Amino acid sequence: ETTFPALFEAQAARTPHVTALVARDATLDFADLNERANRLAHHLLAQGAGPERVVAVRLPRTSGLMVAVLAVAKAGGTLLYLDPDLPEERAAGLLADAAPHTVLTADALRDTPWERLPAHNPTDHDRPAPLRPDHAAYIVYTSGSTGRPKGVVVEHRHLVNLCHDHREGLVAPHTADGRRLRAALSASFSFDTSWEGPLLLALGQEVHLVDEDVRLDPEAFCAQISERRLDLVNVTPSFLRELLSAGLLAPGRHHPRVLLVGGEATGPDTWRELYGAAELGVTAYNMYG
Repeated sequence: ETTFPALFEAQAARTPHVTALVARDATLDFADLNERANRLAHHLLAQGAGPERVVAVRLPRTSGLMVAVLAVAKAGGTLLYLDPDLPEERAAGLLADAAPHTVLTADALRDTPWERLPAHNPTDHDRPAPLRPDHAAYIVYTSGSTGRPKGVVVEHRHLVNLCHDHREGLVAPHTADGRRLRAALSASFSFDTSWEGPLLLALGQEVHLVDEDVRLDPEAFCAQISERRLDLVNVTPSFLRELLSAGLLAPGRHHPRVLLVGGEATGPDTWRELYGAAELGVTAYNMYG
């Protein structure tokens, strides 16, 4: 049995100089992304982070956010993401409930002494306790529509299982020709769909972190898919309808090869349209339930 950081580190060792992450502020290859995450992980460990200790991350959608997600995993901590735009009352409630050991903000990231921190992959020698597959990887909170939001804990072994499943069911069938997938990561990090990003990185694919102002704008999102020739898009059926209206599958432009649809039930009209898109080389997957 293994843990999620081990899968990502093995991939970074295999393809160090291949593009891993494209964000608005930086494009990083696997070696750079891994090294930055390592340095931040060592910084978190020095502050007392480790297995079964919650680390809250409250950062905007830049490369630093993905670095932080990977760093918390490498330190063995349990990630709790807090959207910077979250109402203070909700944020305070989540912080009170999860009681994080550390809160990582943009200010904290700026004050990190990057150059003085070790760059090697953290091991159990660096952590306060060995990292096990049954340790918590992250907490995601329910919306609270039925009362108080409830925290759901997901373990490393669950992420590893999903990673293997994605390798066989999603990545392998669409990369047999040697082309990697360029994946649009548009989900909010408050939802665990966002873990598609780190998982696809661990599987050696290229992840494009879609900006906050683009991910909810159908026209801008379609333009980015076309300009960056993105292959994999994961959205809700209701937002897919808006993307289709904005020309996602219009003739004469680049189309994503893989469409993942989930988060709510998909209506028969949408499925008929997606079924027809097979002629364009588009494969759709129902990721709901």
